[in-house]
Amino acid sequence: MSKSIKLISFDLDGTFLNDSKQVPERNTLAIEKAAAQGVHIVPATGRTYAGLPDMLKELPFIRYYITANGSCIYDKKEDKALSRSMIPLELALRFYEHMETLPVIYDCYKEESGYMSRYMWEQLEDYISNPHMLSHVKSMRRPVDDLVSHLIESGEELLKMQMFFKDQAERERQLELLPRRFPELVFSSSIPGNIEVTIQGGTKGNALKKLCELLGLDISQSMALGDGSNDRDMIKAAGIGVAMENAEAVLLSTADYVTGHCNDAGFAQAIEKFVFSE
Repeated sequence: MSKSIKLISFDLDGTFLNDSKQVPERNTLAIEKAAAQGVHIVPATGRTYAGLPDMLKELPFIRYYITANGSCIYDKKEDKALSRSMIPLELALRFYEHMETLPVIYDCYKEESGYMSRYMWEQLEDYISNPHMLSHVKSMRRPVDDLVSHLIESGEELLKMQMFFKDQAERERQLELLPRRFPELVFSSSIPGNIEVTIQGGTKGNALKKLCELLGLDISQSMALGDGSNDRDMIKAAGIGVAMENAEAVLLSTADYVTGHCNDAGFAQAIEKFVFSE
């Protein structure tokens, strides 16, 4: 085993999971073997802890989870968040005003639950074509009569916001415009047609750095794997940054190494190459 890799952080959809939202057995065997040799196994996802696949929450060798695109580091053993980067409600409401001017539907996460206006929840089929992703998104959102009114009433800060587009050209235009209009926020994407929104500092890369510090590891001892733009700063921060063959172009040009497709256990291929090779 390589003596340098002590922590593996990895995205789920399109990385650890295949396109059917299943885990190739080779991937599971790879993290089991790495954990047995003392490597920290850390899922790093846009989902909340509650939205993780049960098999990942039940694995006894996984203690730490980077969730909500890095806005939260969760410790399963202590059953608490070690770090949270929240969007103030006032800023969130200003951003929702902007989203109301766009041809999108939108949602949010606060704590472990996702929320969405009911009439938008009922339109999700028009915005998400992948049936597995559609099923996951619908199951993880609580429909409410009106999302903005719900947030004002609750008075809570948010972990993450998200919007879904039909028009990909408009999505690309917003990815260019939004960072200038809302510099306090970070904009990324994990699936075709969406934009995910977190507070500055609430990224997977920053969470990876924080977790390495908490564990007494140098960032050079980490390996990160992903496929979306929300993985980019994590891939750049890690000692070894790996992009999946099916990754977005921006990630392919950022990574230290490009592994196989998520449908071909490219995740396991990379771990076998960098962690288990002599």
